Amino acid sequence: MKLSKRQLRKLIREACGDAVEVVSEPAALDVILEPGPISESPAPEQDLVVEMEVAQRALVQVVESVQNAAHLCTDCVPEIAAQAPLMEAMVAQAVALQETLEAQTQVVLESAGETPLVDAVADAAEIVADAMEEKKTRGAITMGFKGPGF
Repeated sequence: MKLSKRQLRKLIREACGDAVEVVSEPAALDVILEPGPISESPAPEQDLVVEMEVAQRALVQVVESVQNAAHLCTDCVPEIAAQAPLMEAMVAQAVALQETLEAQTQVVLESAGETPLVDAVADAAEIVADAMEEKKTRGAITMGFKGPGF
């Protein structure tokens, strides 16, 4: 025997009385929780140092790339070669930003005090960045060739 929704509600009302109210739609929540940033470590200083180290490594690559682009500009057609001074100015700005970030990182490390965990995190970030740079350099030398001699 099949029961319709209406018949089912009627049976429930008869069995339980008016105390049970059948709700067909869930009530809307008044509060919507928005997730905040999630820290990977208990101390935000550690996360800050790691992010600043990563940014410094990225800026090193930016400076190298823009310098290479500036040097390549001079060998191009005259319209593009005219952009070389602009590229050199961009290199100077990137170097200044890199120096500012390095100085700010030192200030943060000094302000954090002698926290061994912060030092360990900074050292680990530097080791990982060095390994990635070595891998990148090794890939550039081998030019994508793989094998025993490369």
